Formats: sequence, C-alpha cells, structure tokens
Amino acid sequence: DISYGVLPIRFWGLGYDAAIKNSRSEYSRRAFAGSVRFLNRIVGDFYGGASLDLRYNKASSIDELARLYISQHGMTQQNAFTTGLGLNLLFDHRDNIYATNSGWFVSLLTEIRPKGLGDCGSTLWHVKAIADYFTPIWQGGVLGVDLYADLWSSATPWFMWPCIGGGSRMRGYYFGRYTDRKIATAQVELRQNIYGPFGCAVWGGVGSVFDSHKNIDFSELLPNYGLGLRINLGKNSRLRIDYGFGHHSNGLVIGMNEAF
Repeated sequence: DISYGVLPIRFWGLGYDAAIKNSRSEYSRRAFAGSVRFLNRIVGDFYGGASLDLRYNKASSIDELARLYISQHGMTQQNAFTTGLGLNLLFDHRDNIYATNSGWFVSLLTEIRPKGLGDCGSTLWHVKAIADYFTPIWQGGVLGVDLYADLWSSATPWFMWPCIGGGSRMRGYYFGRYTDRKIATAQVELRQNIYGPFGCAVWGGVGSVFDSHKNIDFSELLPNYGLGLRINLGKNSRLRIDYGFGHHSNGLVIGMNEAF
C-alpha cells in the first residue's frame, strides 16, 4: 500500500483541553506512507504475519498561533522519517467484508519504530486494535458493534498523533480538532434495508483522546451519533451518505461501503 497526501488542517492545539478552550489556527499535514504486509493462515479464520511500514510526515504552513500551541508542549520538530516493524494478528469470520450481516473481525497490530531506522530522535511504539461484531436482529436489520484504539508512545512527534473524526469513526467531528498520542472509540450501528437497493442506518458512540492510560478522564468522553442513507450498487458495492453529530460539531460524510 502506497499513499501520499497534503491536508490543510484547522488546529486548536494538542489534547482535549486545547480543543475545548483554544482559538482556531491552521497548518498543513503532509504524509507519505509505504507499507508491505504479509499474512499467513494459521488455522481457520485466524491469520498471523509481519509488516514493514515507511513514513515521512511533515507539518508546514504553520501559522503563529499554531506555533504557540506547539511550543507550549515543548515541541519544535516539524518533520520525521520513521520505519515501522510490526507483528499482525487477524481473525476474520465475516460473511461479507463489504456489507457484513454476521460475524466477527478482530485485528491487532503491534509496531516498533527503531531510533536507528529514522530521524525523529527516539524509538517509538505503536499499537492499533480493532474488534467488530455483527448480527442480524430482524428481517433486513443488522446490528454492528465497533471498538477501536490507536495508541502511540510519548516520544511520537506531534504531527503524527492520531485525530478523532473522519469517515469511519466519530463521524461528524472535524478531523484535527481533537488530537493526542492516543485515541479510543466505541460505536453501535443499526443498519436496516428499507426497499430494494435502499436502506438506512443510525448509530451512537463515544470517543476519547488522551496522552496516557493513567490520564483517562471519563468526564471528557466525546459523544457521537447520527443517521445515514444506504444505496446498494451491487453485491460488493454500497453508497453511504451519513450525517453525524458530536460535541459542538456536525458534518456530512459520503463514502463507499460501510463505515466498519
């Protein structure tokens, strides 16, 4: 997998408190990523393997207010190249990966980014975990549950930190407002076929950003809910139009196939 992109980001600072209290600033996040992953079936639907992940990240066009927010955390670095060596475990028992009606999906990536294989000045670690469950509950109705965590070590450069929001989890939040070294989300979604190729979905969930598991504050959980339209375009293709709501945030998401 190879990707490259430049994303202008509205920026309120780092951490939950900054997103609530600070004024808006701006910078651009530039990222190149190239990865190779090998998975081997161990038994049944259980796979294991390894991965190699190369990344170059850079923050540019940083306005003065954004520089102030970053300096308050003692950070000055604006670009970094890192090499990730990972171990992958995967269990996939879904009946259809594009439009799942039943089954489990569990994925765990543990990754180390050695100091000697990059230029960020420190060895980093990274863990990404996903657990999904789907079950039919009545005619045309499917209930899906999604748990997700993206965790980076304390030495990770600020412009590599994960953000709440996007097209799959915490839909309706502006990507980049809530950012920290670690994020975790949970959502439950009901998908219902209405007539022919048309269907709908409603969901609810919560998410959190934090710098350490020791500092998780349940009073800072971010709510998320919304509803959407589904149009089946074929056996393995579905148009998704969602509108999500959150804490002082809402937004439209248009994409292909389900969010999870």
